Amino acid sequence: MLKSAHKHHTFKAWQNESFEKRKKRARALLLCMRGAYPRTTSVLKWKTPMQMLAATMLSAQATDKKVNEITQEKGLFKKYKTVNDFASAHLKTFQKEIHALGFFRQKAKNIIGAARMLRDECGGKMPKTIEEMTRLPGVARKTANIVLNHVYYIAEGIAVDTHVIQVSRRFGFTKEHDPKKIEKDLMKLFQKKDWIWINYTMVEYNRGIHRAPRPECEWCYVKNICPKIFKK
Repeated sequence: MLKSAHKHHTFKAWQNESFEKRKKRARALLLCMRGAYPRTTSVLKWKTPMQMLAATMLSAQATDKKVNEITQEKGLFKKYKTVNDFASAHLKTFQKEIHALGFFRQKAKNIIGAARMLRDECGGKMPKTIEEMTRLPGVARKTANIVLNHVYYIAEGIAVDTHVIQVSRRFGFTKEHDPKKIEKDLMKLFQKKDWIWINYTMVEYNRGIHRAPRPECEWCYVKNICPKIFKK
């Protein structure tokens, strides 16, 4: 029986595998997943760099579909387009406009705060490094990676979210739980040219086949090369 990636597991296969063998296996698994899920961009809709940042921040603990509903159908991004638009937003008004999303108070505060920092300290332009991006309020490595990927097609790292954590641990790409440590392990395993699309491929795979608590192993595209790390 497969066990949840969040509970206690044995890593016998992972521990006995050489790094080069794991690297080769990881590459094969990733290519199979990409063949089934070739999308290499976010489904979040945006037109300006600031909108991309805002949409990514809004997507925390919310579905992309719900974020697009707020930004597109409800007209949020018709009202707010540029850094100055977001920086000039009234906090209470903005909170009301995004209240259908979780943690809307903190998200509103962070988005407006980030826009004001971009306006006042960055000349209104989106930074081009993770170090600069993560200085913005509410922006951690995952958000920074996604924004850099889309706005500048820059890959400084790999965006690690819940989906990436689950897939990476189940396939034995890492034994870590901390997103930063998982990102480092993945960066060692995969070529830099692949970093940009790894997140989207793993997200789609995890939602479609690999979903917890019981992955659809019978229908899995990679079942013939899956190490079944967490199988008793």
